[in-house]
Amino acid sequence: MNLPVPFQARPDAEPLAFGGAVGEGAPLPLLDLGQLWKVFRRNAWILWICLGVSVAGGLAYALLATKIYSSTAVVYIELEGETVLNNKGVRNLDFAGLEILKSFENLLQGVEIASRVIDSEKLAEDPDFAPLSPEKRIQALQNSLVVALQRGTRNILIQVKDSNPGRAARLAEAYVKQFEDLLSEQNIDASKRVQEALIQQKARIEVRLADNERKLEEFRAAHGDMPIDQDGNIVDQKLKELSGMLSYTKTDRLKAQTDLSQMEAIPKDKPEQILDIGEFRNQEHLSQLLTLLAEKRAAFASVRKQYTPKHSLWISLEGEVVELENAVRQSALEAGEKIRNRYQAAVQNEQKLTQAVQEQQSAILKRDSTRKELVKLLGEVEGDRAIFAQLVQRIKETDVAQTPNLSSIRRFQNPRVPEKPVSPNKKLAVVFAGFFGSFLGGAIILGIFLFDRTLRSRAQVEQQLGLPVLAEIPAVKNLSDDDPLGEILNPHSGVSEGFRALRTALSVSSPRSVLIVSTLPNEGKSFCAINLATLQARLGYRTLLLDADFRKPSLAKILKPKTPIPQSDGQNLFFQTAVDNLFLLSCGGFGPNAVNGEHFAAMLWEAYRNFDCVIIDSSPLGVVSDALGFARYVDSVCLVVRAGLTQSSEVKAVCEELRRMRAPLAGCVLNGSTEPTRAGLHFETYTKGHSAFPALKAAS
Repeated sequence: MNLPVPFQARPDAEPLAFGGAVGEGAPLPLLDLGQLWKVFRRNAWILWICLGVSVAGGLAYALLATKIYSSTAVVYIELEGETVLNNKGVRNLDFAGLEILKSFENLLQGVEIASRVIDSEKLAEDPDFAPLSPEKRIQALQNSLVVALQRGTRNILIQVKDSNPGRAARLAEAYVKQFEDLLSEQNIDASKRVQEALIQQKARIEVRLADNERKLEEFRAAHGDMPIDQDGNIVDQKLKELSGMLSYTKTDRLKAQTDLSQMEAIPKDKPEQILDIGEFRNQEHLSQLLTLLAEKRAAFASVRKQYTPKHSLWISLEGEVVELENAVRQSALEAGEKIRNRYQAAVQNEQKLTQAVQEQQSAILKRDSTRKELVKLLGEVEGDRAIFAQLVQRIKETDVAQTPNLSSIRRFQNPRVPEKPVSPNKKLAVVFAGFFGSFLGGAIILGIFLFDRTLRSRAQVEQQLGLPVLAEIPAVKNLSDDDPLGEILNPHSGVSEGFRALRTALSVSSPRSVLIVSTLPNEGKSFCAINLATLQARLGYRTLLLDADFRKPSLAKILKPKTPIPQSDGQNLFFQTAVDNLFLLSCGGFGPNAVNGEHFAAMLWEAYRNFDCVIIDSSPLGVVSDALGFARYVDSVCLVVRAGLTQSSEVKAVCEELRRMRAPLAGCVLNGSTEPTRAGLHFETYTKGHSAFPALKAAS
């Protein structure tokens, strides 16, 4: 019977790429959220244990811890009260602003009020406080106190926590009372100190005011003839008049200067334009003269067109025009002379008035020192009067403030004896313990995931090794050495489907010999070799299963061939197994030089003449290097990776060695996979109730 070549692929199929560098061109490892979720599911028992232990601890704490009761009082601070001069060390007790509220808060938390509360409540005789020293007694009381300024209000919350509910209420009441008493005492003392300081200061200011008033009266009597206004300024009427005249003169000089500039810009052959400057344009006789000249010139121009120069009318009009032009020119010259004279007079008047003003100002400056002395006396007198009046008002205010102003502190809430403890909070303790246990369990599982360097999924293998996963073999539970082919003989099992997928993937390169290798023992290398060889044999291919594990041969024990396998006798003998078309050659039947690469190649060519395909089971490459000598002589190499067992660093080193030997590495087989694929989820449902395919039946 002529059978096709084992693992036959389509003629146009591309060969499978292999032999590339491990990780070459592969992306960097990323956080696999899907794998992380699977790790959480697989180790959920850790989370539940941590959660249970934490909740149990929280319940124990809630039941056994000492119960703490809390009593609360709320006081309202009215930001009003006396405002005292801040003079010469007198403290300013201004009840305004957040600073005062903060100072009250610090006062309640201070040692002074704590000592007063201890004395008033006789805590030194209390059994819980008596064994403590005075310093530790105060510290213990302060630790039980909570004082908080409620944001956005003027309320101060005073809360005392204690194991005795009655004592907690008494201590809160004592804190409020001692706070009121202390503020009252401070108010009285401060008022007395301030009043004494103000009276002394009033006496000093009164003496100084009388002395300054006397000096002012003496100064006014000595300088009565000096013109001084109510502000102490020297008044000089002559200087005011001279300043006004100087301003008017400057205006007149500027006007005359403007007329002179216009006159100088007029051409010499047109002197009549001078009559249009300033006041001359409004003089009636000059306007009439210019109008008459214009009329005569117009009449003469008309005559010149009709008559000759010798005509009497020509001669008459020409004489009148010349006479009028001479009159206009003479008037223009006189006007120009008046403009020049006016400008010169204005300049001289301005100079004289400027000199007079300067002389008058110099005279006033000589009396300026006297004016300064007067201004100084006036300022001292007015300042002393203002201070004196303010001190009198402050003294009146402090007289009123000597009575304690208890209305500045009002109680909004009186302390009460608590009925329920505030600590421990059972619900909060259990919830917190639950969160802590969940966090601890999640952290442990996350640590397991981060520190786990084993390969578990197809995505991890392809990402870490840069090799394709040819097939995923599901994990087989309770695999028996007496029946290693139970799963592969069942065509509806997931294992059988996985090996069919492996055979399909290998068919791309149509190999006749396949070397099955692994990194470490117990990764399923022999299991994959036996099942792949069995699948080939059941499909009708004459298959040789070669046990090349010289260190630990096991295939003969598993398959139990019909004829005993002789020990090394110099010949390679093939033995029939219980599966049709499947033959076994164990390393026990090899010659003494079979481990040599050349002898292995010769033996492999001899097997090609008798068998359709050869499946080779070898030693683990992470332990011994025997398989490296065989790898370059076979058509394809399959690397078995055990899910959850094979370390990524070790399998990478094996891939590097195979690449260095130029082995035809086709890909990986993920053995023992516990990750269900979408196809695997539907496989059993899809095949349930259907018999095997005819081809599988025929192969069986």
